[in-house]
Amino acid sequence: MYNRVIMIGRLVADPELRTTPNGINVASLRIAVDRPYSKNAEKKSDFFNVVAWRQNAEFISRYFSKGRLIGIEGSLQTRDYTDKEGNKRTAFEIQADRAFFTESKSASSGAPGDYASPAPASAGVSYASGSSGDFQAIDNDDDLPF
Repeated sequence: MYNRVIMIGRLVADPELRTTPNGINVASLRIAVDRPYSKNAEKKSDFFNVVAWRQNAEFISRYFSKGRLIGIEGSLQTRDYTDKEGNKRTAFEIQADRAFFTESKSASSGAPGDYASPAPASAGVSYASGSSGDFQAIDNDDDLPF
């Protein structure tokens, strides 16, 4: 069996970093992930709770904030609990094994969804100045093994 989740979404709020009584850091966060467009072309989002532990929790709380795009890799887990009214509930959350940047720092400084334009290519670069002595002819007459 295989339980692996990879998601890219925006943080709904700043990550909440706590420390357990044993001194282990844990971060709780919620991300919004866009759904593919439906037939009506309405944009919809799904919201997922994410939990990260130890150095991963520190990394997320230090470098990510509300509105930032974040990549999460981990597993989907369930947690049973009893609510205030005494009802048994089950929560689904992503246990993050890894978090990663999915946008450049300059892109993240703008409004969510406001991406930086790529830099224009340099007009002064010319690749025609190389000599043919810089390259070797490749013999591609070999039979491929497949």
